[in-house]
Amino acid sequence: MAPSNRRKDEIGAAEKSVHREVGHEHPLFVALGIAIASGIALTFAGRIGPQLFDVSPHDPVVYAGVGALMLAVASAALVIPALRASQIDPARTLREE
Repeated sequence: MAPSNRRKDEIGAAEKSVHREVGHEHPLFVALGIAIASGIALTFAGRIGPQLFDVSPHDPVVYAGVGALMLAVASAALVIPALRASQIDPARTLREE
């Protein structure tokens, strides 16, 4: 969605509804993405094994670390725009357009 259209969708969004959406719906998509990425990584781990140095292609610590990093980045990518959306003043935004 284009940023200009997205701003119109965010106008008047109640802070509680924005936090609820971010807190309940989006983590499911993040978890699904991490699960799919981990499955793909495990599938192709044997092929990349010879290129790894001092790390096993099936090392659970690496998979947990990468999953945690992906979770942190996805959480930041979800929370920052949600906080901005909850602080938009509908009257001011409509006056600017």
